[in-house]
Amino acid sequence: MLLESLEKAERGLLLIENLQKIGINLQTLLLKALSTRKKDDNFVQIILTTGEKKEQLNSMLLPKLVDLLLKSYVELPNLQENKDVILFYTGQFLEVANRELDKKIKKIDNEVLEEFFKHSWSGNIKELKNMIFKACLLTEGNTVSKAILPILFKSFTGEIIDPVQPQKQAIEGLKKENYEKEKIIEALEIAKGNKTVAASILNIDRKTLYNKIKLYNVEVN
Repeated sequence: MLLESLEKAERGLLLIENLQKIGINLQTLLLKALSTRKKDDNFVQIILTTGEKKEQLNSMLLPKLVDLLLKSYVELPNLQENKDVILFYTGQFLEVANRELDKKIKKIDNEVLEEFFKHSWSGNIKELKNMIFKACLLTEGNTVSKAILPILFKSFTGEIIDPVQPQKQAIEGLKKENYEKEKIIEALEIAKGNKTVAASILNIDRKTLYNKIKLYNVEVN
């Protein structure tokens, strides 16, 4: 899997998340790949992420792999209550979103930024990036306004996947299907039929949304 990913990422970038969770076999392959690679025309940048402190990595990973990784270790700042860092990354991600989504958004309202400052950001910088992309998808003009705040911070995901008690499974299963279908229809209406925006509102990926649209026979205008 790792070797295939490296080949596919030829002259590009490979992101491996949750480094602390990978098995010993993959760690061995990763150590070999990092130790033997050369900067040539097919050079691949590899970014490894973890939510653990560097002091804890020795108990989770191969010592030689840890030694190699610590040579280029970067600890990202915590976003919570860190206004300067939030503003910096918001600007960076806004530029990326404009480019990738073909948008021309120049400003984010102060009311939106104030909500960013108060948010807990449990997903840290990755969560902020997703939030900026979602805000851009929901914005039609050149300013991210406070009007999208109720949708921007609203999440249906937890409610959709809540477990049900076994003795009520049949009834609750039907309720769940109806609930999911209603929320999908609602999101599509808000997004004016744009599936990418609707998926972002629901906090699910587009493939999952497409599958549920087909499953529930939802009509898309």
